[in-house]
Amino acid sequence: MSAAELLSRASAEGVELLLQGDRLTWAADHQPPDDLLTNIKAHRLEIIAALGAANDSTAEAQAWLARVACLLECSPVYLLEHGFIDRHDLAEQRRIYPHFVVPLIRSNPAWVQERPGIPAPFAPGQEYIRARSTLTVTTTVPEWCRVRDRYINHLMLCHACHAPISRYCVTGAKLRQRYNQTPMEPRP
Repeated sequence: MSAAELLSRASAEGVELLLQGDRLTWAADHQPPDDLLTNIKAHRLEIIAALGAANDSTAEAQAWLARVACLLECSPVYLLEHGFIDRHDLAEQRRIYPHFVVPLIRSNPAWVQERPGIPAPFAPGQEYIRARSTLTVTTTVPEWCRVRDRYINHLMLCHACHAPISRYCVTGAKLRQRYNQTPMEPRP
């Protein structure tokens, strides 16, 4: 049996295998079958390696949870205690960019009820329309469109410029600076 199969079987039998430091222990509300304990002892080092890898992902999950909590302006404990994030989310969602998770949590009715001072991501009707309309080209300043088009056209043709790593030729750097400085929306 492999370590993964043993972990799966132990879980099915109601036995939790724990790694405490470099010691492998188990916890259950009943005496596990003798053959399961024998297999666990025989494959102890493989199980420790598998659980160690899981603990590494746990550290990654905790860091992800801390980033989500920071964006939501609350603590990780608050998210866990109130059920906005559970252990399955930590295992499955930790590779998803936190900015994608935050609107989902804020749309939860329990979040809106427990944190009334923080608005839902989109209020019904006009808030959504306003957010959508500011991002269209028709509401932008024509000068911004011209500056953006010059910058992008230059990037497409210039072999020296590479925007993802902010590497520009002299002309590309000037176009990028002008693009950054040109306002997208009309000034009041």
